[in-house]
Amino acid sequence: MDFLDKIIEICEKEVKEERDNIIQIILTILSSYTKNPQNLRILAPSGEGKTYLVNHVADLFPKENIMKLSNATPQSFKYLATRKVIEISPDTWQDYEIAMQPLEDALKKTKDVFEKKELKNQIQSYKERTYNMYDFENKIIIFLDSQSFALWESMKTSLSHDDEYIKGHTVNKNNKGSNITTKTVFKGFPAVIYCSAKDEINIDKTDEINTRFNTISIKGNQKKYKKMLHIQGLRTGLPTPLYEEKIISEEEIEMGCKNVELLIENILEYGQNKNPILNLYTDVISGQFKADAGFRVRQLAILLSNITITTLLNADQRPKIVIDGERYPITLKQDVQRANELTREPTNISLTKIQFFNQYIKPAIKTIGKEISTVNDVIVAATAREIAEWIVSEFSRTTDRKRLLETHLQPLVEHGYLEQMEDPTNRKQNLFFIPPRYQDEDAKLESTFIDISTIDDSCVIEFKEKYLDCRLEYQIIDKMGHEITFDELIKVVTSIDNECVKNTNEIDAIESSTDVDKTDED
Repeated sequence: MDFLDKIIEICEKEVKEERDNIIQIILTILSSYTKNPQNLRILAPSGEGKTYLVNHVADLFPKENIMKLSNATPQSFKYLATRKVIEISPDTWQDYEIAMQPLEDALKKTKDVFEKKELKNQIQSYKERTYNMYDFENKIIIFLDSQSFALWESMKTSLSHDDEYIKGHTVNKNNKGSNITTKTVFKGFPAVIYCSAKDEINIDKTDEINTRFNTISIKGNQKKYKKMLHIQGLRTGLPTPLYEEKIISEEEIEMGCKNVELLIENILEYGQNKNPILNLYTDVISGQFKADAGFRVRQLAILLSNITITTLLNADQRPKIVIDGERYPITLKQDVQRANELTREPTNISLTKIQFFNQYIKPAIKTIGKEISTVNDVIVAATAREIAEWIVSEFSRTTDRKRLLETHLQPLVEHGYLEQMEDPTNRKQNLFFIPPRYQDEDAKLESTFIDISTIDDSCVIEFKEKYLDCRLEYQIIDKMGHEITFDELIKVVTSIDNECVKNTNEIDAIESSTDVDKTDED
């Protein structure tokens, strides 16, 4: 068992049925120690355990690097910038005192008129180029609740990693009522985790959030709920020594923190270059992405970032390429496969609608639907009114025919999760029925990013011929540091550890959750 598995095992003692989400949160936080941090959105209705999940994972990481916020305004972060710096030249910064003190000392000592004038001009120039700086490097910002869309508008440049130094000017009033300009500069990029009970799909018309965040959802099913209720009962009903003995001890938590430190050390050792790994599959991965919109570049970046972090976590167990004396871990096929399973393409329909389909609409149709003979088959279908009345009766939820039709049934039909036909007994209404693919299984979102079956020896050989054969000086070494041939490398990088990686190209079924109706309408 490696360090990551040990951390996951500790988290799963108190967080149930969320293994993939635990892993993704760990990868996101660890990405803050690289030059390309990730942004993660956790989307689920209130009460489903978003903050509980994030806090349990984040508490294993160094506290000084984590900033937890329940609410923030577009101007919030400028108040963190308190370190005075001077832009000596473009993207070259120096502490205010270090840059200014020699000039002020020289001004006091000199008696030369021309030198005084020159020093004063330089001091004035420096003052005009003085900013308040905040360094986001190795920082993790966790938003524990839904935020205003204006906040994301203000953070777009940082979330996109457009520039290492991002400047901003704001105008405020001083004590005398006069306008003063405050100049701030943010260095580097934080890893951002956003817990949201509200899907912004209706206001995010240009996919500003969807394309900048990797979005995951919390599972919600009776199996999970029963386990979490059991844990909550033990947490409040057992004396601390008994709880630590039965569930998790302080020693285990401390061991989890130490394992986190070891993973961070791995990343700090190998992950400080802008491009810290060698991914022999990069061409086939990028080649499989749909070339239908510009945001695909950002989606590819999210997947490649997950591959990079997965590779770096296991850097000490990976072969490496040595170029100019520097070692770069080489990605294995299982790193690509694991990252692909975690990275999900945002949907054009709210995740909560699919959850609602699995939890309420599908059981309603199966329970109260009537058999209707069609040309090709016999289907089981129900009207919107019948489905709404059953949901109210069985779950005491507030809904009606019109609301259900507009909020859930029509969007689900438009996106292929539900089918409809004219009612042969009443042409003024439609019947809704379940597509064959969802008769026996809950609705799923397929990962359309990568088809793992296309990754084989030929991809590695083609990459070598295209990018490495033209370079005369490089060396391939195994995890022990011994030189190996490229043929030997191929056997290593294309193997799959079936004990660690599931061979699937689908994410888990989107389980149902409560309170999704309210979330859809917010």
